[in-house]
Amino acid sequence: MALKVMLSSVRRGLADVRDSVAPVLKILRYDVIRFETVVTTTPAPPRAICVEMVETADIYLLILGHE
Repeated sequence: MALKVMLSSVRRGLADVRDSVAPVLKILRYDVIRFETVVTTTPAPPRAICVEMVETADIYLLILGHE
């Protein structure tokens, strides 16, 4: 069973980095969880969705920039 990795970052300026990291994680056989793919299909409040995603992930990968 693959480990679940929640891929996260600030919204401004790092979308391209998240988009680059996700395929690498998939090649390494991780299940990638991204907020932007879940939030469009779930009617719950965004904060509740984020908390649930963190709780269900095995690894939380936060990408930080200069902002």
